[in-house]
Amino acid sequence: MCMKGSPRIWSPPTVPFNVAPDTRALATEHNEYKLGSPMFESVLAAIDVVGTDVTWPEVDLVTNRRALRHLYRWLDGANTNARDNFRIDIDVLGDGTMLFSEVARTFQFHDQSPGYGVQFEIETTDAVPGCETSKGHHRIVQYVSPHSTFTEF
Repeated sequence: MCMKGSPRIWSPPTVPFNVAPDTRALATEHNEYKLGSPMFESVLAAIDVVGTDVTWPEVDLVTNRRALRHLYRWLDGANTNARDNFRIDIDVLGDGTMLFSEVARTFQFHDQSPGYGVQFEIETTDAVPGCETSKGHHRIVQYVSPHSTFTEF
């Protein structure tokens, strides 16, 4: 089953090899830009479809890595750039599960210097069968201690 894509399989090419620069602009909030809504709907649906046993009332926080990074920088006092302005919507579900949704104020595209990351991945990996057209994948990690946290990255 392929949910929101799958990690590509490492397939190192014969060295040396050349990698062309990336040619497309990437949105920093790619999923929200493509889906038009926060991605947690699809993440939570994927957890249910895959059949992962989750006792949701025992989960304290559901968030993504980007929201946590913004929050940590703000708490640390390191959030001094205008580009780091952010908004996190917090919803309380049930008796105490918090859902942190980082809201993009605007969609930013990195088209000045896109880099080599996408082309490097294409040159050094193969798509998982059935996921040849996938544009990406996500991982969900559950941290327990002292709070149960689901973090998507």
